[in-house]
Amino acid sequence: VAGNHLGFQYYIDFTHSATTEYREMRQWCWETLGPSCELVIMDKNDNFAWAWIHDTYRSRILLRSDKELAWFKLRWE
Repeated sequence: VAGNHLGFQYYIDFTHSATTEYREMRQWCWETLGPSCELVIMDKNDNFAWAWIHDTYRSRILLRSDKELAWFKLRWE
């Protein structure tokens, strides 16, 4: 899904019942795209390739650009 949170062009939403899938994909992002941090504590000058949101309302992985989306699709589609 397209979006724009601090420069992230894409995001993947997860239902709260999809915790295993969310954790697996987040771990894959960390190992493949490099370290990151939760969006709520990210500074506007940070330039991470990806980030995440996990709170009471949603679980979401955010991807910076087409490059990260392509890597993600190669693994998860």
